[in-house]
Amino acid sequence: MPRMFLLFSGHNDRAVLALCRAFTNRKVDFVLVAGSKSDPILRTTYSDHVAFIRADHVVDLSLFEKARRSISPRYSLVYCSTTEFINSWVLNNRQSLRDLDIEANLPPVDVYNQLTQKSTSPDIVKMICGLSSPSILPWTSPISPCVFKPKSNILQGIVHYPILCFNNDEATHLSSMLDPNDWFVQQYVEGQSHYICAYLSRSGRYHCYWQTNLMQQPNGKSIVLARLGSNPGIDEVKLFRGLSLMGFWGPIMMEIIEGADGHIYFIELNPRFWGPLQLGVDACPEMLDLFIRDAGFDISEYLQTPKPIDGQYWYAWAEGAEMFGCRIYPAAKQYDRSHLQSLLRKHDVFTRGDL
Repeated sequence: MPRMFLLFSGHNDRAVLALCRAFTNRKVDFVLVAGSKSDPILRTTYSDHVAFIRADHVVDLSLFEKARRSISPRYSLVYCSTTEFINSWVLNNRQSLRDLDIEANLPPVDVYNQLTQKSTSPDIVKMICGLSSPSILPWTSPISPCVFKPKSNILQGIVHYPILCFNNDEATHLSSMLDPNDWFVQQYVEGQSHYICAYLSRSGRYHCYWQTNLMQQPNGKSIVLARLGSNPGIDEVKLFRGLSLMGFWGPIMMEIIEGADGHIYFIELNPRFWGPLQLGVDACPEMLDLFIRDAGFDISEYLQTPKPIDGQYWYAWAEGAEMFGCRIYPAAKQYDRSHLQSLLRKHDVFTRGDL
């Protein structure tokens, strides 16, 4: 039976757009569920792949039943992982989806949760490849700069994100407002941010690339400018072998911070596709090929993205960089502000021919 990827837009839009480009270049069938009438995907050439537009943000079986009814029954559907909130529901409702001929396409729920949760992933990464994390601070007397992190990404049906604190009064206030059963506080580490981005197959094969981050929205939000980077000193083979042995497979991104003294700190893992995925679509097509084939699709044709003339691959999100107070990482210090603005405009993920 022919297969078709099922993508939910309206969440992690930049990753969804990058996946649409990757699937289109490989003639791989896919269908979209738009998040709302204002979903940016409706203003792209991929709007004809939209099966329907959601009336609300409720994630339950009826959402997938509507997706199934909207698509020809001759296709088996394969869920594509781009959002933690929908992933959480899919992981716990595999059989219901299987009854609809929708493949969850996610690793075991216990393995996924151990990696995505900020309270458990540091110990796993330290055990696998020896990377340490920033120090845990006492809850009652946190010293800034520090980061308050949710132990689980989803608490009482709401996705929570880390909160950065740069003064002691703010840190004390947060410790009095948040529940220490649900949150912990960690030392904030200055340095250069790197991502290792990969697809790890069910058989243990992987393709990966390194991303050097230049600019990031305040409070640790989205990366808005990055370039293809190099390994700062991680044993990649040990990392992916360890993840595979614990039963993980799928897309995964790990952030590390390289301190001024050269020490490398583990920050977090995201076992799903990441916002700056376009960099991987351009610079590491083998990773997308492995993901697509591992999901049971054939790639009969491939329209390759032209290589940049100067050999350097970039990722940018110009609109996201308009947020006041973007963090400038050390790798960006060689550029003045006008040059950074030029890079943002030139490499913007939303300024390609399909928009």
